[in-house]
Amino acid sequence: MKTRLKRKVVCLIFMAFLVSIGTVYAQIPGLPGPYNAITDVPGIEVGQYSEGHTGTTVIIARNGAMGAVDQRGGWPGTINTDVLSVTKTPQLVDAIILTAGSYYGLSTFQGVFDYFRGLTPPPASGNPLISGAVVYDLGRGPVDIRPDATFGYKAAQAAKSGPVDQGNVGAGTSTRVGGLKGGVGTASLVLDGGVIVGALVVTNAIGRPYDPATAMLYGLMLQKDGEWRDVLRREGNLQAFIDWLNDNFIGPDPGALDEEPGKHTTIGVIATNAQLTSNWLLAMM
Repeated sequence: MKTRLKRKVVCLIFMAFLVSIGTVYAQIPGLPGPYNAITDVPGIEVGQYSEGHTGTTVIIARNGAMGAVDQRGGWPGTINTDVLSVTKTPQLVDAIILTAGSYYGLSTFQGVFDYFRGLTPPPASGNPLISGAVVYDLGRGPVDIRPDATFGYKAAQAAKSGPVDQGNVGAGTSTRVGGLKGGVGTASLVLDGGVIVGALVVTNAIGRPYDPATAMLYGLMLQKDGEWRDVLRREGNLQAFIDWLNDNFIGPDPGALDEEPGKHTTIGVIATNAQLTSNWLLAMM
């Protein structure tokens, strides 16, 4: 029995969106869902499109979802986020755009809107609500290729449930963490009572993601069931770790961090099938 998504979240360093579905599914608590992805939350689909050194990711709530947003930081690039404030009348959101291209990327909105306008039957609301945010990847590829309406349309057209491509794809095609490659990442977790929480993040962060003294990524403590065995084999082996950095580095100097102000927005979506009240959302945000 399907129910409409009640709350879905998109999280950025600059912004967070929240949605939830009211349907409970029997899975094993404490473990990821079958795809370990945001698409483990029923009704959530992900589509991505990359071209050149940039790209766009679209998260679709096929049956609509009540959305909320939390926006932080000094230099956000967003579209249709005010209407998702927890202080406003609750709204059903149909899609959230996460895109590269800085303010150029806001033009992807038209493509996603055109995709929904061409659906048969149209969205249940008849008036698709599409929201989104951008990351800064300018200067990391040819200036003649920037996300536009075509990127939005193709990403929405590619949206599907099931496994989600990760790494340097979609909005994460040229993102960075410090001077290293960033990218798109996703995961899920099943909680007691059949509650599922899924997240998708486009990481374009400042700082160093590893400990140079131990040659270990800080995020290793969060792995489940040895999913990063290839990284663990380098633990404590500084030379092997440096070799890996050289293979994955996209900046001018592995010792230099990309810390120019204003270029570090981490954006994402958190989705859940838990039914959340407006008061709970307001307290969380």
